Amino acid sequence: NFQKIYVITMSEDSSHHGSPPPSPSPSTTSSQNTSSHQQKVTASLTNISQILQTLQAHPESTPFLAPVEWKSLQLYDYPKIIKKMMDLGTIEKKIARGKYKCAGEVAEDIRLVWRNCKTYNADGSDFYLLAENFSEMFEEEWGKLVKEFGEGVVWGMDEEDVTAEEDADGGAGAAAGSSRHSHPGGRKGRSNSFASSGRTTPLPESSNTLANMTPSS
Repeated sequence: NFQKIYVITMSEDSSHHGSPPPSPSPSTTSSQNTSSHQQKVTASLTNISQILQTLQAHPESTPFLAPVEWKSLQLYDYPKIIKKMMDLGTIEKKIARGKYKCAGEVAEDIRLVWRNCKTYNADGSDFYLLAENFSEMFEEEWGKLVKEFGEGVVWGMDEEDVTAEEDADGGAGAAAGSSRHSHPGGRKGRSNSFASSGRTTPLPESSNTLANMTPSS
């Protein structure tokens, strides 16, 4: 009897010895994908923070680094024309405080800096041209960021939404990243009243890339 029981026990044990490990459950796989997607969203935020720092380091960026001191400059119509003030320093603080959910939100505030300047200053004025050049520099780098991470990541979309959008667009969604939102131009006919607080000549064409934006020592 003992021998019979022993044989049965060994047979039962051997039947489980070579079985493959259980496959991960769908919920586990989904959780891993979500974690990976969120890591990409965070990485894209880090990248746009670096772009912001490069913009701030540019020697021509002084007018955009801090809020416009419209009272001391006696620009009393400024808050009437510019409804949402923004500057690069404020954006930097908002990033540090975790106020942005994705790189796209940062990009919109950066664009607002240029848009406000172009709205208040006359088309063709020094400050209008300065904002236009910075806008072109930023959009070039933004396009690279979108190409690297994809539009869904830089806008913090859920992974399911990203997949659905790619299916609907035939995978062309990322290519539209730099043009996802319109960027209105500035008002025409205003005086160059902003010139007293910054530069008086336009940026040279040779500096119209972020590669040339690091100040010389």
